[in-house]
Amino acid sequence: MSISQPSLQLGLSHNSKAVYQKYLGFFDGNPTNLNPLPPSEAGEAYVEYMGGAAALLERVQRDYGLGKYRRVSQAFTHLVFSEPENIAARQLLASTYEQLAYQAESGPWRNFYLCGALELGSEVSFVLTARIGANFEVLSSMSIDMSFDLFGVRLNGPNARGAIWL
Repeated sequence: MSISQPSLQLGLSHNSKAVYQKYLGFFDGNPTNLNPLPPSEAGEAYVEYMGGAAALLERVQRDYGLGKYRRVSQAFTHLVFSEPENIAARQLLASTYEQLAYQAESGPWRNFYLCGALELGSEVSFVLTARIGANFEVLSSMSIDMSFDLFGVRLNGPNARGAIWL
């Protein structure tokens, strides 16, 4: 089985970053990245520098048509963070993430792109919640100490005040 050049580059890039992060930390040597702006503030600045939302949308649509999806996602992320209510921007960025997912040879990268597209495409943000019941196999394999830890985490102290436990 031979490894194609793009997948080798993706793997090396991803693995190199992981090794660097583990041993040397988040800093990449660029002084600008020591204390970056929060995404919403950075988004506002970039959109302003790029001539406003309408000009950015026009440029991004052109690049999207040319298949420059990485470039589109990098530039358009700023508009979405700056104007989260801009539905056209969210839909185009979601489409861009789907295109990047189709091209991704790494499973985790593909999943991140698709999850990003899903979040941008939904009107209401959602939070996954744990089920009330527990899986019998998991509970039966837990030690007593682990079980008490689980009960301690799940117990709502203020609501349990005055309750009688038998």
